[in-house]
Amino acid sequence: MIESIHIKNFQSHKDTIIKFGPNTNIISGQSDSGKSAIVRALHWVCTNKPSGESFKSYWGGLTEAIIITDDEHTITRRRGKSINEYEMDGEVYKVPSNGVPGPIDNVLNMNELNWQSQHDTPYLLSESSGEVARRLNRIANLDIIDKSLINANTRRLDVLRKCESAIERKEELQKQLADFTWIKDCDRELKLAERTERHINKSQEKRESLNILIEGIEMQDAIHSKILIPGDSEVKKIGTLESSIDTTKKSITGVKMLLFDIEECNSLILLNKYPENIKEIDKKMMKYFKMEQDIKDIDDLLDNIEEEEKSIKTNTSKIEYLESSLPESCPLCGGKI
Repeated sequence: MIESIHIKNFQSHKDTIIKFGPNTNIISGQSDSGKSAIVRALHWVCTNKPSGESFKSYWGGLTEAIIITDDEHTITRRRGKSINEYEMDGEVYKVPSNGVPGPIDNVLNMNELNWQSQHDTPYLLSESSGEVARRLNRIANLDIIDKSLINANTRRLDVLRKCESAIERKEELQKQLADFTWIKDCDRELKLAERTERHINKSQEKRESLNILIEGIEMQDAIHSKILIPGDSEVKKIGTLESSIDTTKKSITGVKMLLFDIEECNSLILLNKYPENIKEIDKKMMKYFKMEQDIKDIDDLLDNIEEEEKSIKTNTSKIEYLESSLPESCPLCGGKI
């Protein structure tokens, strides 16, 4: 409680000390004697209003309002040409842009609900029912529940919007993904083509070796045809050569069959069964894999949204429980809540 106020150079007060009693205090006097200025000085210290310098006395000097509380705190508000500050118990505080310094506000524990000017309407009697409820909620700290409900509903709506957006994005990606179902078939065909290519390379290597062998056989056959009158030793060589020729002819038959297989593999490749532009296929496959990853990310986002929605429901249940725990009547006015 405020025990006294000392006013210096404030409107019509040059140096005035007012002491207050423990109960209701009445300030009386003639018109324009400075009664309202006392209330304005109190309001200036407790709320830092009004701003500016309109309240300074016309004769000049440093304007001060000093309050002494019943718990022995001394609070001073000063305003001069180069001074604009608060002081409490010898410690100086800068003036904030709105309100009073925190430590001083904690000591005074006053706000706009504690003030009523001379021409204000009777407190709460002329206010709407909603405004009366709002003020009483602030007094009893019930406005915390209203703020919590508003914040919870705001978060719930935000989560719903995110969820709807994520579902739409997922559906869009799934539609685009349907255009790439051919990629799996193409992948199988590419693997088959790779195996065929490896088989052809091996067959070509064998073909080169067999061509060399055939050239050697043909040279031996040419030499054999030039022999006119063989002797005994030559007859034996001819028998050996004939045996080699029979074996070689069998090998040639196998080579021809292998060459036929090679030509058949080459014809399969020339059928243009697989896409010609491999780079284009790679690009489409990369796009396909990216879309699969996007769908996975959206699924994770939906899981996170569901978790947050569960949290909101839990907090809402707690708030409803707190509301049900409130008393049926207001502890201040006795009216129904």
